[in-house]
Amino acid sequence: MQDKKEDLSGAWAEYFQKAVTGYCQFVGQNTPMESKEFGAYHNACKAALGHILMIQKLMQMASVKDEEPSLLELLEQARKATNDESEIDSFD
Repeated sequence: MQDKKEDLSGAWAEYFQKAVTGYCQFVGQNTPMESKEFGAYHNACKAALGHILMIQKLMQMASVKDEEPSLLELLEQARKATNDESEIDSFD
C-alpha cells in the first residue's frame, strides 16, 4: 500500500511544480494599479496560493504512514468510547 501512496505523492508533485511555476509567471507580470484591476489581481494570487497549499496538503496525505488510523477509524473509536449504542451510523 505504501508504494501506491508514494506514487500518488509523486503524481501530485508534478501538479505542485506546475502550479508554482504558473504562479511565479503570473506574479512576474506588471501589477495593475487601478483599484478594480488590482483587486482582481490580488484575488487571483490568493486563489493560486490556495491551490498550491491544497496540492501540498494532498501530497502530505499521500505520504502518511499506513500505521496511522484513518479518520473513519478515529470516528468509530470515539463512538465506541462514548458507549452510545443508540447511534445508528456505522463507519464500517
